[in-house]
Amino acid sequence: GSSGINAEYGDRTSNMLNETKSEFEVTRSSYTKSLSDLQSEIDSITEQYKECKTESRRQTDLVEQLQIAASATKTLKVNLQEDLTSWKAKYEEARIECLQLYTAQTEFQHEIERLQGE
Repeated sequence: GSSGINAEYGDRTSNMLNETKSEFEVTRSSYTKSLSDLQSEIDSITEQYKECKTESRRQTDLVEQLQIAASATKTLKVNLQEDLTSWKAKYEEARIECLQLYTAQTEFQHEIERLQGE
C-alpha cells in the first residue's frame, strides 16, 4: 500500500508544480506587458521632454530677441532725446539771431528815416 501513497504524493506534487508553472507564466506575461507599457510611457515622456526643451529654447531665443529690441529701443530713445535737445538749442540760437537781425534792421530803418528827415 505504500506505493499508492507515494503515487498520490507524486501526483499532488506534480499538480502543484504545474499550477506554480502556469501562475509563473501568467505573472511573467503580465510583468512583460507592464514592462512594455512602462517602456512606451518612458518613450512618450522622453518625446514630450524633447518637445518641451525645444519650446523652451525657442522661448529663450524670443526673450533674448525682445531684450535686444528693448535695448535698441532704449538707445534710440536716448539718441532721439539728445537730437531733440540739440535741435531745441539750435532753434533757440536761430530765434535769437532773427531777433537781433530784426532789431538791427529796425534800428537801421530808424537811422535812415532820421537821416532823410535832416
